[in-house]
Amino acid sequence: MEQIKLVIWDLDDTLWAGTISEGPVKHIKRNHEIVIALAQRGIISSICSMNDKSVALAELQKSSIADYFVLPSIDWNPKGPRIRQLIEDLNLRPINVLFIDDLAKNLEEARFVSPELNVALPEILDALLENPAVAGKPDPALKRLKQYKVLEHKISEQSAFQGDSNDFLRQSDIKVAVLPPTENDLERLEDLINRSNQLNFTKRRVDQSTLTHYVNPTNSTTGAVWVSDRYGDYGLTGFYALEDGALTQFAFSCRILGFGVESWLYQKLDCPPLEISGEVSATLERDTTIDWITEVDSHQQRVDSTTATDRLLVKGGCDLRQLNPYLRADVAIDEEMNYVAQSGFGAHVEHSEMLKQAKPEFVEKFKDVIDRIPFIDRDAFETDFFADRHRFKLYSVLMDYTAGIYRYRDTEFVVPHRRFDTNFLTRGDLLEERFGKEFADWFINNFIFEGPLSEEAFEANLEWMVSMLPEGVRLILLNGAEIDLKSSKEPERHLHHQKYNAIVDRVVALHSNVSLVDVRGIVTDSSNTTNSIRHYRRNIYPILASRVDEILTAGGVPLKENIKFDKETVKPSSTGRQQPIMKRLTQRLKNVAKRFVN
Repeated sequence: MEQIKLVIWDLDDTLWAGTISEGPVKHIKRNHEIVIALAQRGIISSICSMNDKSVALAELQKSSIADYFVLPSIDWNPKGPRIRQLIEDLNLRPINVLFIDDLAKNLEEARFVSPELNVALPEILDALLENPAVAGKPDPALKRLKQYKVLEHKISEQSAFQGDSNDFLRQSDIKVAVLPPTENDLERLEDLINRSNQLNFTKRRVDQSTLTHYVNPTNSTTGAVWVSDRYGDYGLTGFYALEDGALTQFAFSCRILGFGVESWLYQKLDCPPLEISGEVSATLERDTTIDWITEVDSHQQRVDSTTATDRLLVKGGCDLRQLNPYLRADVAIDEEMNYVAQSGFGAHVEHSEMLKQAKPEFVEKFKDVIDRIPFIDRDAFETDFFADRHRFKLYSVLMDYTAGIYRYRDTEFVVPHRRFDTNFLTRGDLLEERFGKEFADWFINNFIFEGPLSEEAFEANLEWMVSMLPEGVRLILLNGAEIDLKSSKEPERHLHHQKYNAIVDRVVALHSNVSLVDVRGIVTDSSNTTNSIRHYRRNIYPILASRVDEILTAGGVPLKENIKFDKETVKPSSTGRQQPIMKRLTQRLKNVAKRFVN
């Protein structure tokens, strides 16, 4: 039996004696004492009851423990799906949750929807506090309860928000300033033009002299794009250059993917000719009215936290930059994300195979090979992932789910690249067109395409990563969605995600220093995604951030001061089966309760 972190109480004939819909009920002093004792051990209590919510809450307010419950679920719907939703909202696992109810049918239903859930009849309460599974940790100040109350407030406002993703953008109060670039902007402009890919429409790389020309234009019109919203300031996140009436530069940071800034600016410029190069993660809308952006005539620079004592390393695709501004936990954030190599091609650093190879002796051994490959460079093998500088590591495993593996001869050196279901690199026509015949011949003669990272290798890599973490460091894994987009480009990708998500679940269950931000309960249909199963609409990222916040605050990280809890568009929905038919015997539940007590 693993440690219990949440106890979910039924009300009638469980928390109190009697049925409130039939007359007065009697509060049980022992149960009140148990709820308070659990809170003082850092164990949270919630409620799942079939009752009239206003009546039940009014009765609960008569007691001294009303404020000890988080996210009480009181209505007439089946309990199984509601309990699963509650567990997801609190970012817990069923194996760490105990549900107490006087009806065997309700317990069986809850177990059917969440098979790892611990369930018991009220008889368990006689000796509950003596059970090692609820030993918890001393928390006399109720710090953990207060943290969950903050999360409760956030989820409550999120649930109350009604509307589509554009409604969310409207309430985000997005402000954009389009200003002439200055010499102080040169370094940032070089990053946008030479190192961005996802929202770089022209992909025309430049040298220093061209950059200087953009700051003091003679034959062109240029603009630096500054973006902020109610959640924070994103800084200089876009740039355009108009020459002879056509856009020669039109590049944006992926941290504002989903804002609609690129379409807003394109319309502002009267939709000039633009030759789009390669794949871009946004479509330029010529006719859509973008009424959620306000143009302003000045900007402010982002100010990093001056109070943070803990650091968070975020490692994954650059879309995760959309998550960072929504974090309420007071941490200093460092990033290791895909970037554009010196050659101008995208370099991904977040695959677990790249982490395994991130050793100076390994790079020294294969440096001549690395230096010949245009879509990676030696910088890709530098990481702070296994250093003790960051007490928390947030890692997206999606590159492991996605990339194909190319192995150099019969060695341990591999290059993860693009999609595992298509051989992009050892096709001579593609390589020769992009990199020339000499490189194409060399790569094809020396590399073998192996397809996806095997399930066995993925699990072994995760276990290795956990074993390499310094003591006291918590790993937070971000898994993948399992929705069927019916994509011809990536057919049946959701089934592939299901298999690899199951591996992540096993690893999380085995290690107390590993937590999961479970995308499955948040990205629940195609409207939550943009151009693939891996890229989500803007309103998803605040929800992901709230899940990360819960883990960080549970680890002792304080919230930033003067935080406003804002509404979000999407409420995670249960993916469990609805209204299961139960025909189990009460005696079986009594046996379960006895085993729990023992």
